[in-house]
Amino acid sequence: LLSGFTIAFPLVLGLFLFCHRHDFYSKKTQNKIGWLYFRFRVGSEGWEIHELARKLILTGVLVLLPPTTRAAVALIVCFIACCSLNYYRPQMSNLVFWVAQMAYFCTMSKYLTTMYASAVVGSVAVGNSNTLETTEMLGPILIGIDVAVMITSVVMVLFILFIVKTKVTTMEKQTS
Repeated sequence: LLSGFTIAFPLVLGLFLFCHRHDFYSKKTQNKIGWLYFRFRVGSEGWEIHELARKLILTGVLVLLPPTTRAAVALIVCFIACCSLNYYRPQMSNLVFWVAQMAYFCTMSKYLTTMYASAVVGSVAVGNSNTLETTEMLGPILIGIDVAVMITSVVMVLFILFIVKTKVTTMEKQTS
């Protein structure tokens, strides 16, 4: 059931999107799967499938790889996701795009830091004791990246609430 949901569901949705790629905006198709792409620009209707595949690889497939290659594969996946995000710019809102951009970049930075940490730990194991201080700094760096993502997300939510409030106020003035 779990593998069916995580693998078959994105495949079925992707196949359905592919089969109906010429009539995304007909009433019949929008009633069936319009919920999947109504938030995205024309030409980026399959972005949710892209996201599901990215998350599946980063959370499920990496476990099956050898430990020495996990961070490198994750870094490649994050880099490709960052590039495709910038190429397609799927979100209608620039604000949402920049939040996604920051989250992708921070995820990529964390995997890059993990690769660096494994190289440093390997250097310590060989007998280079000068890198011991460097390994103690990696924890706060990773926590700092997470805190930056959380703070930026809260600031963006407040900014979105401010934008909604100003639009509602403008609409109320226009109707009265």
